[in-house]
Amino acid sequence: MTTILLVDDNPDVLSATRRQLEVGGWEVHAVVSPGDPGGYSVALLDWSPHGPEMLERCRAAGVPVVVYTGNPTAVADGVVVVVKPASTEQLDLALRRAIERQAERIGHELADLLELAHEQDDEQLQALCWSAAEGNIEALAKARSCVEVLDVLEECGR
Repeated sequence: MTTILLVDDNPDVLSATRRQLEVGGWEVHAVVSPGDPGGYSVALLDWSPHGPEMLERCRAAGVPVVVYTGNPTAVADGVVVVVKPASTEQLDLALRRAIERQAERIGHELADLLELAHEQDDEQLQALCWSAAEGNIEALAKARSCVEVLDVLEECGR
């Protein structure tokens, strides 16, 4: 099941949004203060006061983000934004859009990694790419690490 990390510093908004999302069929983990975003399918973040920090944490963890805010002009570029208050349908659409964008990015990254694996004739990297394409996120992380090692070796002239 898709699990949302919901972060809002206002407990009333947090509770109301959580109920709204659960009615929409989402599994929600709601918190007032940010923690580790790893392990969640998508994050719905209030922009203040922890928004920018949580956005960076989510990006580092590979978690797609939707920002839920009353001031959309303050939000970073490239983020799906929903203006408060929003309907259940608007939240649902925004969350699905963020997940789809993440899937597209991963698909493009896998295609690039697989092309590199073929160019390098690297069977291990090819196997990791195919495993990641089948949904194994750990394989994607290992494939990324392999590419980093290849880049370092290339820089060293090996």
